[in-house]
Amino acid sequence: YLQEIEASSGLRFEVTDAVREQIYANSVFPTQGTRPVFSSVHGLMSAPLVDFTLWALEQGAGPGEELTIDVDPDAGLLIARWGHRIHTVPVAFEISKLRQRPDPDMRAVLAVHEAGHGLIYALLFRQAPLEIRINMATFSGGYNSFNALKVKTRGNLLDAVCVALSGRAAEEMVFGMESLSSGSENDLKLATQQMAAFIRHAAFGKRISHVDVSTEAGEDINTDVAGTNSEIEAGLQTQYERAQTLLAENRAIYLRMVNELINEGQLAPQKIREWLGLSQPEVPKDALEPFDAKLREFERRHSQRLTSV
Repeated sequence: YLQEIEASSGLRFEVTDAVREQIYANSVFPTQGTRPVFSSVHGLMSAPLVDFTLWALEQGAGPGEELTIDVDPDAGLLIARWGHRIHTVPVAFEISKLRQRPDPDMRAVLAVHEAGHGLIYALLFRQAPLEIRINMATFSGGYNSFNALKVKTRGNLLDAVCVALSGRAAEEMVFGMESLSSGSENDLKLATQQMAAFIRHAAFGKRISHVDVSTEAGEDINTDVAGTNSEIEAGLQTQYERAQTLLAENRAIYLRMVNELINEGQLAPQKIREWLGLSQPEVPKDALEPFDAKLREFERRHSQRLTSV
């Protein structure tokens, strides 16, 4: 859109980060599928850009002069600035309105749940989630976004189970057992899947064999799946209790995260880093374990052993 209008009008357009954030917020809607970003750009920007262009030309803007496009989401306005002149056009932030339904109970349960996931992830993986948002359209609209690791250690896998269970653990801590919501159903499925893979496929439990259901004749696997069920349940219970302990130990920061989500609808990674004293990673890491340092330490011990012989 911008390139076409710039080419035809001779004007230049600078779009602020706030506008980009609104395009993103009104494009990404996890519980109802991803609305195409192009559709959001068209709905929010096409008519206003034409309006802004005609207004600027009428005001005397010449070729090469720049218009800044900003937004006031609360007022539902796109704003064009040229020099000291301002022109506004009303726009509808449809999905943002859904997210901001003024239901305090809904906001509370979403914030309590998602802050639990976010805090435990930050504590265990020593990095802030990429994104934490609460979506007021449906319960399942709250979500966290995490860095994906290419190499996961035994400890990383257990940490991931703990994170998956921490939303429910947070609800129990705040609301009590009888007021637990149904919003943890998918979390429980994920945690069970992760713990089953931990024990049956990665052989990080009592067995060294690969355990699975046989689907073809001649498969060389351990098919005693039922024998691992109790170990899976015990592992889940351990990680759930671990999440409860971590939440209780970090209650003050947890409540700050909850209230930030209630008030703002999202939680910036930088705030989490500041509150927990986490460093800003230069680039996303494929592995968190210091494998290289451990290799060098092993080499050092080996050299000392040879020297002492």
